[in-house]
Amino acid sequence: MGGLFGGKRRSEPVATPAKPAPQPDSALADDPRPMPDPESPAARRAATEERNRVSRRSGRVSTDLTMRQRRQREQPRSALGSF
Repeated sequence: MGGLFGGKRRSEPVATPAKPAPQPDSALADDPRPMPDPESPAARRAATEERNRVSRRSGRVSTDLTMRQRRQREQPRSALGSF
């Protein structure tokens, strides 16, 4: 076998083009904005917005989950109150 993917069996490593190692934090490191004081209310709000934006990007909205939980928690109480 081997005609399909170019013939020669891989006994020696194939030379791959050298590319720089991926740096996951490079986007954060290149951010020109100074790091705000983590205890200030504005910084806390910004961190919350960033977390929400990130979770929304991954398809998981954090506020949606809490609303669902709140609704589930309220339902039995309203059902009992209607008797």
